[in-house]
Order: sequence, then C-alpha cells, then structure tokens
Amino acid sequence: MAGGWAYTIGVTAFMALAIDVRSQGTEDPGAKVAEEKCASCHSLPDEADTGIAPSITDVANEQSVWTDIDLRTWLPRQHGAKADIDITSEDAYLLARYLQSQKQSKISAPKN
Repeated sequence: MAGGWAYTIGVTAFMALAIDVRSQGTEDPGAKVAEEKCASCHSLPDEADTGIAPSITDVANEQSVWTDIDLRTWLPRQHGAKADIDITSEDAYLLARYLQSQKQSKISAPKN
C-alpha cells in the first residue's frame, strides 16, 4: 500500500506544479525587460517603428551571438551618456537570451 501512497503524492505534486507553471503565463521574462528598459526608444516585435532607434529585431541582428557579458559592455558603448540605463546582471542575462531569440535569419528562402 505504501507504493500507492507514493504514487498518489507524486501525481498530486506534479499536478500542482503544472497548475503553478500555467498560472505564471508563458511570457518571456526577457521580453518584459525589453519592454521596461528598451521600448521607449526601440520598437518591440509586432509594434510600429518608434523612429528613435533601431528596432529590437535590428539590434538582435547586430551581433551573431548575444551573451549577458556582451550586452553589459555593448550598452554603455552604444548609448553613452544619451540614456541612463540601469540594468542588473539578471536583466542583462534575460535580455541577451531575448535578443538571441529575436534574431532573424539573413538567408532568404530559395525561389522556385
């Protein structure tokens, strides 16, 4: 009977975890950082161009691979004194992952 209890507890724990994950939503935390820290100047995907700065997609394509270290050195170099960008190490990590996910292939599909 002990095996039955362990199974029941395991299934209950799994269901509780699944419900918790669903309630958190599926939004990329890096997208939230981009919205909070970048969207005043850089247009986000599926938004109208701000005309102020390159879009997030264009920024994503500026570098072959984005890492948090790259981002933390790149931001001050690109923005200088123009913007007071307060970005934590965690924000940089999340934003780098988000930028990497927004890269668009520069290889076009073959035409028939």
